[in-house]
Amino acid sequence: MAQHLLLAWRGRDFPDRRIFFSLMQDDGVWGEQAQLPGALTGAYPLVSRIFDGYNVLTFKGEVPSEKRVFRSNVYGYNSFGAPFEVANIRSQWGLSLAAPPRLSSSTTSMGAWVGEGGQIWYATDSMHARPEAIPGATSNHPPMLLNHREVIYLFWRGRDNQHFYWSSLGANGWGSPIGLTDRISSDVPAVTSFGNWLVMAWVGGGTDSTLYYSVQNAAGWSAQRATPFKSAWRPTLAEFNGKLYMAWKGENDPAIHWSFTTDGTRWSPEQTVPGAGTYSAPSMAAYR
Repeated sequence: MAQHLLLAWRGRDFPDRRIFFSLMQDDGVWGEQAQLPGALTGAYPLVSRIFDGYNVLTFKGEVPSEKRVFRSNVYGYNSFGAPFEVANIRSQWGLSLAAPPRLSSSTTSMGAWVGEGGQIWYATDSMHARPEAIPGATSNHPPMLLNHREVIYLFWRGRDNQHFYWSSLGANGWGSPIGLTDRISSDVPAVTSFGNWLVMAWVGGGTDSTLYYSVQNAAGWSAQRATPFKSAWRPTLAEFNGKLYMAWKGENDPAIHWSFTTDGTRWSPEQTVPGAGTYSAPSMAAYR
């Protein structure tokens, strides 16, 4: 079972570039927000799970034009390492990390990011390995990388449209991109594991602020389902102690709202994270 749920976000009001976080140890009980020392970003931070369920927080540099990417390792409850630059990576959005398959003993994390011209890049160990371009994968939003049942998946929003695409990494490299043309969004989707399922959540396209979700099982992706929740940004998802949590910025307010489901269909009434506020999207992951 996970030990806690880590939620991170950028400051409440523009142009506050500080990074804050809160931790949930028991279901429904969020700790007081705290600031991550020495961390400033020009985009929203990303929380990822890597080997053995440990967390890493990544973010791009403070100035909007700066494309350096930084990383802070999470060592335990309320214990973060000092941020340091990730070598060989330049991105306007930051870096998405995932745990490698258990058979991959030579690396502790795998990373994906958007580079120049919208090309999505990948490295088997984003600190050391030589980056490789993923064929056919371009976006102007950050990609989402994850390990689901020992398979590496990449999800992204189209560069020239509002549809979603995904690919998986096999023995012969990345598969051809597969489009999900039945759904559109103004932002990148959130995707996470929930038991044997993959669950995707996103904000609608254009002026549609409704949050939607879909579940993938052996039959493929389910049709999109609307939630009663609304946001101006993408939501974030994480499985924690047998429940699937979703968090998001309010549609017309800076508060961070959250809900959970136990069966993938019925969501609990929305609540707010005490004292937390942001002008962009939060990010969340469980820590073992």
